[in-house]
Order: sequence, then structure tokens, then C-alpha cells
Amino acid sequence: MKRTDDRNLRGLAARYTRRQVRQLTEQIEGIRAAEDIEFVHRARVALRRLRTALAVFAEVFGADRVKAWRKALRGTARDLGDARDKDVQIEYARAMLAGNCDPAAVLGIARVLVRWEKKRESLQPVVLRSLRRLLSSRVLHEILDACQKLRAKDQGKRAPGSPAVYAHARENILARFQELWSHRECLADPSDFQRHHAMRIAAKRLRYTMEIYRAEYGSRLEGVLDVMKQIQAYLGDLHDCDVWTVELGKALDKEAKRLAARYGHPGPLPRLEAGFRYLQEERSTRRRQVFDALVRYWRGLTEAGFWDELGEAVQPPFGPEPEVAASAASPTADQTASPVSGVAGSPPAGATGSPAVGGDGRSPTSPARKETRKPPAG
Repeated sequence: MKRTDDRNLRGLAARYTRRQVRQLTEQIEGIRAAEDIEFVHRARVALRRLRTALAVFAEVFGADRVKAWRKALRGTARDLGDARDKDVQIEYARAMLAGNCDPAAVLGIARVLVRWEKKRESLQPVVLRSLRRLLSSRVLHEILDACQKLRAKDQGKRAPGSPAVYAHARENILARFQELWSHRECLADPSDFQRHHAMRIAAKRLRYTMEIYRAEYGSRLEGVLDVMKQIQAYLGDLHDCDVWTVELGKALDKEAKRLAARYGHPGPLPRLEAGFRYLQEERSTRRRQVFDALVRYWRGLTEAGFWDELGEAVQPPFGPEPEVAASAASPTADQTASPVSGVAGSPPAGATGSPAVGGDGRSPTSPARKETRKPPAG
């Protein structure tokens, strides 16, 4: 029997995917009203989870259909992401003005806030058009219809502890984990911005993939998910700081050109520039702090054997079936290459710099250790 013939796997695909479509559509009226930024945030997260679910269950829904659906969803996800990023930046600038920032920086920060607010206003019709296109394309209806057919085919029957579901979960979760693990060496270099960004995406994908199977494992994934959320939060904060730094530089250049065109000279640019530079320095300082915290956190996870615990957590409760064991075999040499240069085993207490990332060179999830460990506190 093919794995896709398992009614529990089809049922999981239908339930989870349908839930994300519903979650997305429930935010649309709030997005149109534009009175609460959380509607955009929830819609963005629902779209991310939906696209992840479609990729995970491509063999259930059909690879060609899934490819078309994910492509249709991509543009809306991007537009919601742009709007959400500006919402977060606006909230941050407002908090800076309401706090105890340098009085000399107030004028410049206020100017940044005005720029971001105008930009966000210009993004609102873009978001609404994107949502209208998505709804008129009937892609969401097609997805819901496919989910309904899966549910009807199995008449709602569900048997707990399906080996096919656990095999599917382990295969997908460990594949996403290896993607995250492959980026670990970038934690040795605080200036490796591109790989930090790639690691952020990998962490997000791993977390969302794990969430798909959360109900199947009961509480066994909760501790691991908490850790993944913390790693994603650190990497997301790094990315936010990077975006701020780049956009502030561009905004300052535009401000200088605007003032020169208006006055024929820099005019009040020096007073405005103080606020721009203040924000850039604050964001740079924040990035260094977050990066150091992430390195310490990753090292703590490694020293505590957390990566082996992740492998244990996705084992089926009744032991791996032969096909599961085969899919969870040790990864390739490229995936288990030596960790960050100069790091072997655990670093000295209080050391900074390169995190310990599997100094023995073996796969962190194979073989799994027998003892149970709690992940380090976040």
C-alpha cells in the first residue's frame, strides 16, 4: 500500500490545510479595515503555514496542483510580508519617540516615522489588490475542495498512531532539521548576513513543519517547538536589524536629495541626520547583542545534547518501522561535515565566538541517545 493511501495521513493533510485556509480568510475583513496591525500578522503567518503544509503534503494533493497553488499564494505572502515589516518598524519608531531617546535624535526619528507611515499607506492598496486577486483566482476554493474530497473519501475515520503518519513526520522534520543544521557554521561569523538570513528561513520552515504533526505526538514536540520558536525569534531579530540598517541608509540618501532639491543646500539635514544615525547605531548594537545571545543559546543546546533529543522526539512511540529507519539513516558526509573551524567539543565556560556545533562530527540525530534531556531554558 502506498503511503498516500493511508487515511490518517490524508486526514491530517486535509485538517491542517483547511485550518490554515480558514485562518487566512478570517483576517481579510480586519486587513481591509486597517485598524489593527495584528490582522496582517495573522494572515501572513497563516499563509506561511499553508504554503508549508502544501509542500509537505504534495504527494497527497498532487505535485502539479500544489506547485500551482503555492505559486498563486507567493505574491500575496510577499505583499503581506512587506506590510507587516513596515508595521513593525512604525511601532518601533513610535516606541523610540515615546521612550528616553537622545533629544538631539527626536527630529530625525520623527522624520523616519513619517516616511514609514507614508510607505505603509502606499502598501495598503497593494495588499488589498493582492487579496482580491487571490480570492478571484479561486485557488483557496480549490484547496478547500481538495480537502473536503479527502475527508469525504475516508468518511471522517481516523485511527490513532498511524505508522505512515509518523514515518511522514520523521522524514519531513529531519529533512528540515538538516537544512537548519547545514547553516550552523555561520554562527562563527557575526557579519555573515546572507547565511544568517538563510538560517532564519530554515528555522522557520522547521518550526512550521513540526507544527503540522503536533497533535499526532501529543506533548512530545512541545519542548522542541519552544526551542525552535526561540531560535527563530533570535534570527528574526537579526534580520529586522539588518533591514533597518539598509533602509535607514537609503532613506537618509533620499532625504538629502529632497532637501537639496527644495532649498538648494542641505538645509536641516544635519539635525535630521542625527536621528537617522542614532537609530542605525541602536540597531547595530541590538544586532550584536542578539547575535551573542543566539550563539550562547545554540552552544547551550549543543552541550545539553538537545539535537539528539530532537531526533528522539520524532520517533514513533512504538519504535521505527523498517521504512522509517531507512528514511532516518545517517545523512551524507556533506551534511555532517566538520563544525566551525577551531571548535572541537564544548567551548570553555564563558567563551564567546564560535558555538559548539557537534564537535564529534556525527549527525546530531543519528543515532539517538537513550537518555531523556530537557532543552535549555529560553
